[in-house]
Amino acid sequence: MLPVGRRQNAQELKALQAKGVDKLDIDERFRRAGLTNEYESTYAMLSAEAHNNVSGLQSRYIDWDDDRAWIVDVGKESTHRHHYEEACTLTMSEIVIQSAEKVLSLLGHGTAVMSPARSQLARIWKRAQAEDESP
Repeated sequence: MLPVGRRQNAQELKALQAKGVDKLDIDERFRRAGLTNEYESTYAMLSAEAHNNVSGLQSRYIDWDDDRAWIVDVGKESTHRHHYEEACTLTMSEIVIQSAEKVLSLLGHGTAVMSPARSQLARIWKRAQAEDESP
């Protein structure tokens, strides 16, 4: 089924290109959808965590002081680690829960089945906020 879908998608793409329709860059897609703030915040953070960019690699594997920089030892963490992965996991969890609720609603089902997941996520958010506030 997947190869058939890929072939169909490729054919449709060629037909659109023949009509002069160009692929939009990701920032333009967000702009046209009225989601510029999401593009510059949540999407940027999730993308940076999903794709090993310089910031992510530096955060995980490089340490430095005023005089020099070095690769951290295997099994150790950089003292400059930004821990975005924790926020990304929570953000993605919330997106999955909200998306599931929307799909259930669209299909005429109740969303009560998502209540335990939403409650657990709320507990995790509270714990994360408490950790952020502690010295």
